[in-house]
Amino acid sequence: MSPQKVASLAWVTSASDAAGVTCATRRNGVLSCWGGGDDAAFPSDTRNAVEVVGIALAPTGACLRRRAGRVTFNGTDVLKEGATAVTRGSGHGCALLQSGAATCWGDNAFGQLGDGTTASRAAAGHVRF
Repeated sequence: MSPQKVASLAWVTSASDAAGVTCATRRNGVLSCWGGGDDAAFPSDTRNAVEVVGIALAPTGACLRRRAGRVTFNGTDVLKEGATAVTRGSGHGCALLQSGAATCWGDNAFGQLGDGTTASRAAAGHVRF
């Protein structure tokens, strides 16, 4: 398969891909996803998602940043407000906050949450720089 030219992506505000699925956020907050071969390949929280302004995909799911900085991780709210950017690994996610601080949650087996421990947690916690 060779790359194909796309006429215009002026509607895209952010994009991410993983495991054969690509998703892009639109200026109007609607999330569009494609690839993966069938609907089962799409993370469940990307279906019918609205008010999305940022996305980070991994083979294990999606991290969505919504208007007002709200963040969902695999369909679960982890931050109510204040995120300016999101990223994720296979079992964890992180957000940059309006204050300039970073916060992470999820699997921490290798210390990827940046809190000085290897204890996993569902709630967002501050990264120690």
